[in-house]
Amino acid sequence: PDSEQHMAAAVVTFTVPGLRFVHDGQQLGRTRRVSMHVNRRLQESEDVKDPTMRKRYLALIMSLQGSALRDGGWEQCVVNGAEGDSDSVIAHCCWSPLEGGGVFTEVVFVVVNYS
Repeated sequence: PDSEQHMAAAVVTFTVPGLRFVHDGQQLGRTRRVSMHVNRRLQESEDVKDPTMRKRYLALIMSLQGSALRDGGWEQCVVNGAEGDSDSVIAHCCWSPLEGGGVFTEVVFVVVNYS
């Protein structure tokens, strides 16, 4: 996958409930996965295909500090794409407080377009 597809998938997986798994070097843009039994790897300058990945992952991780994405409620949104193409767009909504006991303090809509 190219960098845009990679980041689209990261946005979806980092903003839905559950654990966020990242392989060693993924957030740096490394392209080779090295076995944990190997004690050396290529220099970062030789292994990173897109040097902007580090900054993009940092921005994504910083966005997770809000209460809605960290521990709020979650619901998938129904998407009606153009000409029946709803498979290329994924959307969901996150909000806080979790129990809905009052005014929402934060609402986040996450929309990813794979087309």
